[in-house]
Amino acid sequence: MELKDFVELGLAKADAVQTFWNYYLVVVTAIVGIYVSEKVHIIIRAKATKGVLVVLFMLFAASNLNGLLKNWDVREAISSAALNDYQYDEALHGDIVALITITPEERRLNIVFHLVLDLIMVLFIWFGTDIRRQLTNSSNATPKSGAP
Repeated sequence: MELKDFVELGLAKADAVQTFWNYYLVVVTAIVGIYVSEKVHIIIRAKATKGVLVVLFMLFAASNLNGLLKNWDVREAISSAALNDYQYDEALHGDIVALITITPEERRLNIVFHLVLDLIMVLFIWFGTDIRRQLTNSSNATPKSGAP
């Protein structure tokens, strides 16, 4: 393979990361949209329904994170292969690594960010309708007239 082929393959895998995050954003937006919907939120009050949604979301989130992890591994393999074939050029070495791979700190940051968002979404799924009901009830409560 030529160097440009390694770089193109690495950049294609880097673009795939954006696709994983886009899928995640679509699912999160859909869940929030369902919860704020006027008619649908009544169905979601049941604990069994919330449990099913939590399990489904956790399965999606786990597969999404797994896809990200596998993608980062493939990008590192591409970078290693390119570096093995083109190790004689030290100027390209740093450029290839910077272009194709992510640092361990970036990887940890992405994982932590994903897990924090996952936790927020699980809490939102479980408590979202209760909070909405409390907010709706408090805004619909009529103040009592005539103080004692």
